[in-house]
Amino acid sequence: MRRRTLVRHAVVWFLSGPSAWAVDRPEPFLRLRHTSTLEVLSSRFERWGRLDPFQTRRLERLMRGWREGRSMSVDSMLLRFLVCIRHFAVREGHGARYSFIPVSRDRPTTCCAAGLAAARNSLHLRAKAADISIAGLSPSRIAAAARRTGMGGVGRYRGFVHVDTELPRHWSG
Repeated sequence: MRRRTLVRHAVVWFLSGPSAWAVDRPEPFLRLRHTSTLEVLSSRFERWGRLDPFQTRRLERLMRGWREGRSMSVDSMLLRFLVCIRHFAVREGHGARYSFIPVSRDRPTTCCAAGLAAARNSLHLRAKAADISIAGLSPSRIAAAARRTGMGGVGRYRGFVHVDTELPRHWSG
């Protein structure tokens, strides 16, 4: 009797189609463009709830420090944060034209970008932050979407948005 009930529930679940949470759940897919090297990468980095090691290494290579060529393990929460922002862009009709622009991971580039005033404990250097822009979306719209996720820090600057995986907070620069 118990087996029959279980089978019946499984059949009903299967025939009912995707549930509401599955329809709106962001697909773990990113399309990144590195502004310095002009490399472009499309990657589905997660399969069945687990990180795909090959795809993750490809993303880490793209997000490496381009001056030193050093790559490091990217925080999986950062990747998921970027996916949530991408999901917003797709829902806004920018799915075909978006691109994320990760920042470099080395001290010289970070210092130059910040006018030699980069934070000593920059999250970029620990692969827990990225500076992004999406074609067709203003930094204020991207920042608003990132803040709504509640996944981490969001800084809005002219031309790009900083996102990181630390405590949720926001600022303008």
